[in-house]
Amino acid sequence: MKKILLILSFIISSQIGGYVNFVFAETDRQKIEQTVKNFIKAEEDEDLDLIMNQISKNFSKRVIVKGLEKMIHYDNYRAFVEERFNSLKDISVANLKITKLEIKDNTADVIMEYDFDALMAQTGSHEKIKTKRGASLVKEGDSWKIMDVWVFDFVPPFSGEAPSAGPG
Repeated sequence: MKKILLILSFIISSQIGGYVNFVFAETDRQKIEQTVKNFIKAEEDEDLDLIMNQISKNFSKRVIVKGLEKMIHYDNYRAFVEERFNSLKDISVANLKITKLEIKDNTADVIMEYDFDALMAQTGSHEKIKTKRGASLVKEGDSWKIMDVWVFDFVPPFSGEAPSAGPG
């Protein structure tokens, strides 16, 4: 009888353990999705503080600005985004859809698609595009933070291809 109870308790605990892992994964998935949505919404609202709250202190991004390649880190990302906000007005985002989310340990990769509309400050013309972006995130404590974000046209970076170096 003790043997049967021991086996039964093992089966139950392994089932509950699997459920707990699934719940944690779902919680992480929800937190990642919320981080990405907050980041995009913050861009639309031109909310620099919210943007900076979504990115990791270890954030690093390769960008091309005025034909020159440079690295942007957490400390200078605010100035980079402010410059972007000066060149784009009336930013609007619609139809945001997360099309892929992969979690591995304490890192995650996300692909999202959305419609982007903004007034180009220099020309006065509207830029309306369907955009596809990727983001890499890292778990820091109980939060998920963006380590890198990029725009790409066709192949996700975690399939072996490098992302484009376009503005994030």
